[in-house]
Amino acid sequence: EYRRSGIGVALLKACEESVRSWVPFHDEVFTQVEVENDRALRFFERCGYQKLFEDSTCKRIVIDGTIFIKEAPVTKIMLRKKLS
Repeated sequence: EYRRSGIGVALLKACEESVRSWVPFHDEVFTQVEVENDRALRFFERCGYQKLFEDSTCKRIVIDGTIFIKEAPVTKIMLRKKLS
């Protein structure tokens, strides 16, 4: 089990540092989390991300146990972090 080992925070910080180096300069990053994923939402909030809005028009790919895949509706929360 790798949860709570710091790997996620390290990867997220590396991504944020990469965004800072893009030209032209970018001073914010965005992510989406499914509304049911409380663990991911808490993780991003602990890392300084703030909720912007919920989007109920999103879709998720679902494999039905056979060879078929389909889209299922899902609500996602959009989060933003200012980098400057």
